[in-house]
Amino acid sequence: MLSQISQTGLSVLFSRQFGFSFLFFLLPFLLISQESLEKSMADFSALVGEVQVGKDRYAQSITFDKAKPYLLIFKITETDSKGRTDSDTYEWNLAHAEPNLIKWDDGRDQILVVIDLGRKDYVKKFDEGELEDYDDEVQLLASDIDNAREIVELIKAAIPLAVAEWEADTAFPQDYPGLKKWLAARIKKATTSDDTYLQSWTFFADHPNRATFKQAEEDEQDEEVECVLNVADLDPKKIDVNIRGDMVLLELACLDNNRFIQITEGGEPGNYDNSLTVVFEEVDEAIIAGRAFEKLMAMAVEAQKEYYASVSSPEAALSGLKKALVKFKHGEESYSPELNGDCLAELTYLVTDDGESTEYKYRYNWADLDTAKVE
Repeated sequence: MLSQISQTGLSVLFSRQFGFSFLFFLLPFLLISQESLEKSMADFSALVGEVQVGKDRYAQSITFDKAKPYLLIFKITETDSKGRTDSDTYEWNLAHAEPNLIKWDDGRDQILVVIDLGRKDYVKKFDEGELEDYDDEVQLLASDIDNAREIVELIKAAIPLAVAEWEADTAFPQDYPGLKKWLAARIKKATTSDDTYLQSWTFFADHPNRATFKQAEEDEQDEEVECVLNVADLDPKKIDVNIRGDMVLLELACLDNNRFIQITEGGEPGNYDNSLTVVFEEVDEAIIAGRAFEKLMAMAVEAQKEYYASVSSPEAALSGLKKALVKFKHGEESYSPELNGDCLAELTYLVTDDGESTEYKYRYNWADLDTAKVE
């Protein structure tokens, strides 16, 4: 945390004093990178064209967004000997490709160039304009061996440029308040081929880490699921982007699989859970949100240490504990806890349900409790 603060502080100081001169210094390099990637993709497009395989003809094209040249579209249209056509289109981010897995394959009657994403199903595949599936590679046809070799070498060299430019375009805030605001704005309504999901993420105003995530299908809003959690309880090693059908999912899980996420479904309290899932429309949106959450979780752990300050004495600890025991509700039941005494303590719970109250009392000595078994 100290290193993060120092880096942030230096960045702020640097930007204030030298911001404009540094920007003008850096800008040519950013432009060179973009121009280099744009030129590489233009060269890539020029190398891909029509190929004859047996009696079938394949028309191929590579197009890209000049503002974001790492986003590629590959279209291939097969025309058979009877003039019948079939078109497939692939969309993907070159930054996700693995340089060491880019290769060409000399088949019996065709030469394939394989752009492999390393088992990451981040390639959108469209059949006649309709989203069909997600895949982990793109295969295109080369006109000959030299053409295949040239495409492979060009793609390998372009991937680092694509990574650098994509990461620059998708940078998120590095300060805790800014990052919370940035993430909350990006968890929103998402539409798939079958459903539309209404989603929101809001942070508590009175606690640095607590948040509420809400999700409901648009046509079933009365069954909305609400998750209340502490971001510091989430595991940065269990952030997964998964594809199910045409749904892009970002899955977050609690540390040690603890069920620390409070669930309310359709207005009724449910069981606590150990994970939650956010729906996105695009793979890149989910990937960047996952990286932002990883950063946020680390910051939340430090914020938690500051929020729950260490106590100076047993008396201060006992006083703080008594204040923390407040009345709460779970479903139709209300709980009124009260702690009395010091070393010899008495914990009282008054549980009220449908007008009827039951009192529970626990008497114990703090010295008899095992600090290693506090969960």
